[in-house]
Amino acid sequence: MPTLNSTVTLGIQYTPPGGATNSGTVSYSVTASSRAQSVGQIDVTSGDAVGTPFEIPFGSISDVKMAIIKNTSSNPYLLDINGADVMQIPAGGEFIYAASTAATSDAIESLTVKVVSVPSSYDYIQYFVYGD
Repeated sequence: MPTLNSTVTLGIQYTPPGGATNSGTVSYSVTASSRAQSVGQIDVTSGDAVGTPFEIPFGSISDVKMAIIKNTSSNPYLLDINGADVMQIPAGGEFIYAASTAATSDAIESLTVKVVSVPSSYDYIQYFVYGD
């Protein structure tokens, strides 16, 4: 399988102490080479009860280098990493994990989102996972 290059860039604009409004900027980038990717969307319906888990599929990936989970909905979702409830992804929020190499300990082995409040119609959770 060919090598894939993925880059995550986080740009922040802020107001520094004593500075002009939004005059501070900083940008961080992480680039990783990988051989596999899993990209898709999870559809959550009004029939899915609170606590319903949706596992993010990794496909052939065993060493996660990058993972992005985008909550496109108006409801929060609970993020479970390696079987532990870790944090809520708020409405419109994202979880971003980016490393140039795979972790040597405490690696991400599974990601699951859980329903916190039942959506009134459809919600969508997008995911992007890259690794080897």
